[in-house]
Amino acid sequence: MINSIDIINWKGHDKKGLRFQEGLNIICGPNGIGKTSILDAICFSFLGDTYHIGSYRNISYKDLVRDTLKETEILLNFTSPEGTEFVLKRRICPQRRAILSAGSVELLRDWALINDYILELYNVTTDFLGRVIFLTEGDTYRYINQPPGKGLVAHIENVLGLDRMEETVEVLSTIYDKYKNTSKKTRSDLSERTKLSEKDRDNLLILRKQLLELEDEFRRRSDDFQKINEKRSEVLLKIKLTKERISIIDSVLISLNKDFPKRKRHPNLLDDLIFIGTDLDEDINNLSQKRNILMIQMGQFQEKINDQKKIIELISPLGKEPNLKMKCPVCKRPLYNKMIEEISAECQGTIDKTNEQLDDINNKIAETDIQLQSIRSKKEMVISMIGKLEKTFTDSAMPKSKEELKKDLEAIEKDSSTIDNEINKIKLDHEQISNTKLDLGLKISKLEERTAPEKIAEIKMTLKSSAKLEFLSGLLLDTTYNSISRQRHEMLTPLTEELSKIWSGFMKSPVAVRLNEKCEPTIEDARFNKPFDFSQLSGGEKTALLIITQMLICKRFSNSDFMLIDEPLEHLDSQNRWSLLNFLAESTKHGFPKQLIVTTIEESYVREYSDDSCIHISKLG
Repeated sequence: MINSIDIINWKGHDKKGLRFQEGLNIICGPNGIGKTSILDAICFSFLGDTYHIGSYRNISYKDLVRDTLKETEILLNFTSPEGTEFVLKRRICPQRRAILSAGSVELLRDWALINDYILELYNVTTDFLGRVIFLTEGDTYRYINQPPGKGLVAHIENVLGLDRMEETVEVLSTIYDKYKNTSKKTRSDLSERTKLSEKDRDNLLILRKQLLELEDEFRRRSDDFQKINEKRSEVLLKIKLTKERISIIDSVLISLNKDFPKRKRHPNLLDDLIFIGTDLDEDINNLSQKRNILMIQMGQFQEKINDQKKIIELISPLGKEPNLKMKCPVCKRPLYNKMIEEISAECQGTIDKTNEQLDDINNKIAETDIQLQSIRSKKEMVISMIGKLEKTFTDSAMPKSKEELKKDLEAIEKDSSTIDNEINKIKLDHEQISNTKLDLGLKISKLEERTAPEKIAEIKMTLKSSAKLEFLSGLLLDTTYNSISRQRHEMLTPLTEELSKIWSGFMKSPVAVRLNEKCEPTIEDARFNKPFDFSQLSGGEKTALLIITQMLICKRFSNSDFMLIDEPLEHLDSQNRWSLLNFLAESTKHGFPKQLIVTTIEESYVREYSDDSCIHISKLG
């Protein structure tokens, strides 16, 4: 039973405290004042999370904090069904902390352990507490507006977990069907294999013979491919060599046309180069001889200059004395100064003239050297060309022309094209033979697999195993189904009897809740033994039936002596509100639940009970 709750910074409440008593506790006030927040705080205190609270399953508990900068605290005082008084304090902002005390003794501080302790104390799960003990306004409204017959049955099975038992049966049924189908397929396969005729065996021999013939043909074509591929390699080498020769001839012709543009070409390129080399040798010899002659002339002129210089040296001292008569040092004839001067001038003139001739000879020698260097360079180039040609055409005679090489190249390329066509044909034959071999191999494998005794034995073992698993899974399915049926009957029979009694009294008409042959609960009009017509019930009657069901489930399947109901009077007309309010008041007076905490905006209805000692009213706002 809930004794009191104090909340700080929770949803719309900055600080709020409420006290509760045994019996019917009604929290009333206008919409948006925070009535539902009180029930949420109680449920959150027990569960430690918002996930299982019907109204807030898709939000975080932090979304329920009024001010995230302040600390949020919920202090709940409650008494267990055994009479022990507990105090539970939870703080969730900025950090989660919790303390559970019994009297003055502190029991637990761990958040999760406190959750487990509460669930064990009331013998419930989180789902049960959040969906049965706490009945939200949304649950009530959905029940009123959905088809109530099957909906109520589904609701009972859901809160008791019977729908999850059915899921177990479905899983077992799937397993049984799997092994049953496997056994059926294996039996069919075994039957087909045992019906093989002699014709199948003859076909197997024929196929094996065809396969051997194909393998021989494949090897033969492989040898042909290797030979033609070797031939193709030789042809490609010839094409490469011929192209290189054409390229070399082109380069030689370009050089010849550049260096010997006016020379007439010889039909044979190598002979042409040899003739050019011979002509260049003659030019070199002629120029060398010309140079030698020039060198001799240059020596003679140099000797002549030296002789003239000696004469000047001999007579120049004699002319230093004026009017001096002397004898010539060579011929001993008398010489005068004037004669000496004339001789010196004549010698100097000879020297000057000879130097001019000597410069001309030097220029001619330089020109000759330049010509020699050019001709020798051409000679080296010709020798290099001859070397290239001789190296390139070592395996055949020198062609007469480039056109002849081009014709050879065309012929070789034609041979290459023919070889490529042959190779493609062989590849196509290979592919066809390979595909045929693959098809034959598959047919042979299939026939061999069908006729193999060991395969038939393997299938028999598989059939034996699958049949055994089929039997065991079917037995387990039947056992589980019967067990679930018994469990359903044991759980629902007492509930259906009490529901029949209470509903009949509430509706002033005999109503029977029974279990059909599948142990599924059905709701009938006891007077005519036919399904009950819920469509004729009012919203208040439907809501009352839902609350009765929740109360009985809570009573029989938990230790809880309290329930929380949010806005049960909303969406009802005046008469149904009075009926439902009277029912809730009478329920607590009869002892179950021991305590009901209900929220409502209908303050005018609640005032009528202000003098009832079993009804306690708390007004917000």
